[in-house]
Amino acid sequence: MNSKQFLSGAEKSFPFRILSGEGLDREISGPCALVHDGTEGFWRGVKGGRIVIINHASLESFPSGMDSGTSCLFISGCDSCPPAFVDFLAAKSIPLVISNMEQELLASRVTGLLREKLESTVSLHGSMVVYRDTGVLVTGESGAGKSRCCLDLLGEGARLVADDLVEIKREEGRLYGKSPEQIRNMIEIRGAGLFDVRTLFGGHAVTPRAGIDLAFEISAGTKACKSALEIMGVQIPLEIIRADSGKPVSQFVKEACERRCRDNY
Repeated sequence: MNSKQFLSGAEKSFPFRILSGEGLDREISGPCALVHDGTEGFWRGVKGGRIVIINHASLESFPSGMDSGTSCLFISGCDSCPPAFVDFLAAKSIPLVISNMEQELLASRVTGLLREKLESTVSLHGSMVVYRDTGVLVTGESGAGKSRCCLDLLGEGARLVADDLVEIKREEGRLYGKSPEQIRNMIEIRGAGLFDVRTLFGGHAVTPRAGIDLAFEISAGTKACKSALEIMGVQIPLEIIRADSGKPVSQFVKEACERRCRDNY
């Protein structure tokens, strides 16, 4: 992936403006953005193929001997840049991009988009279980009842993949979910805290990874009708469930999974 491909559609993740487009065909090889720390030795450790983010205040002491192998340079916290600096980067054929976002937040957004585009991986706020051999992704606002739904399904023999945050990877046109290492096998019980699912339901009640077959969104109000959830270009059948429907969310999920099993039989 080169810098031009990386920046294509990136405005959905962070605001930016390209000041110098020279070198946009440079390849990006690093899966995370490097943040300039203000030290003199920083640039000596920067290898080619990386995106570097510096703060606008660092321009005054910017080294003229920086590595010309840098794939792209971002300047955070600004809406403009001295013309001489733009010319300096253009002469080295290093793309120059500015953003008014704070450096730390911009670095987080850039790194997240890099991982998505280079590694085909995203993180989604939600929970995931496997029920009746069906990988189920449950999303919704905080407090909507995602963990409660998963707890109910675990009581019916489901296996937990992830709670609170699901790491999703695309492989050969299919999506797979897993839990971040820090909260693997854990589930939140509202008002009580985090618990190890293996302690509550046994070691059979967890699985490290699973394909995503169905998605459910718990909605607090009326939303536009959607029949699919698209993640990294892959569409997953989606059902929107009203939180105030009068029936447990887990019941809707069970019925949908059972229909899928019958259809696939």
